[in-house]
Amino acid sequence: MSRRKEVEKRDEELLAQLGYKQEFKREFTPLEVFGVAISFMGPFPSLASAFVYAIPNGGPAAIRTLLFVDARAVARL
Repeated sequence: MSRRKEVEKRDEELLAQLGYKQEFKREFTPLEVFGVAISFMGPFPSLASAFVYAIPNGGPAAIRTLLFVDARAVARL
């Protein structure tokens, strides 16, 4: 028996002694996958719209302010 199988068997025995059953389910509904995808895609349009105004109205200084100073202010909310 390989080392990994031995460790897995000992883990299962320990969990059984504690009254638990080892299980890990990777079952996601399409709605859950869609929700995660939307939450990851959300910041991109907001950053793009912020850059549209920052680039012509201040250039690199405005972008630096946008990313660092304003991010700290939002984090305090």
